[in-house]
Amino acid sequence: TIFFVPSRNGSVDVNNNLLKLSGGVGVIINENGISEFDVRMESDTNENMFFLDAGEDRIGIATNTPETLLHLETTTISSDSILKIKNTAVPDTTDYATSLVFESTGTPTVNASLLGRIDFNGLDSGGASHNYARIAAVMADKGAGSEDGILKIECTDGGTDFVEHLNMGNGTVTVNDDQTNV
Repeated sequence: TIFFVPSRNGSVDVNNNLLKLSGGVGVIINENGISEFDVRMESDTNENMFFLDAGEDRIGIATNTPETLLHLETTTISSDSILKIKNTAVPDTTDYATSLVFESTGTPTVNASLLGRIDFNGLDSGGASHNYARIAAVMADKGAGSEDGILKIECTDGGTDFVEHLNMGNGTVTVNDDQTNV
């Protein structure tokens, strides 16, 4: 086992391992969780290709100022994806596919609890960040055996946020407030 320990104010801090290399454990970075010891990995063109903010418990990909638990950022406009989830297995039934799961495991106290959403944000002409559209999933009925979900597609319309343009669930589809039973 090899240990790399920090030096603070000119003295070695033997109680905290910044890097531990061990045959039985592998590689451990910042084993004692010291908040001022961030971890940064560089690529050829990005000095913050991977950045772990130890004090904020956040990870940045291509940023050293992550705003959320996982923050991916790019400064390049291109047709390349920022995030790609790929499954190379050949599906043998229609029941299995690559999936992105939003799961809320807290016990809901009321119906109409938000389960997850995807926001589409951009800067308006004044330079302010604005949410232009949203896809949201709502737990309409949480009762065991009577579960219902609603999928909403909402857009900003004439400066009004989150006008429901499409609302599907509970056996109905609502488009711009015109309800149709399905």
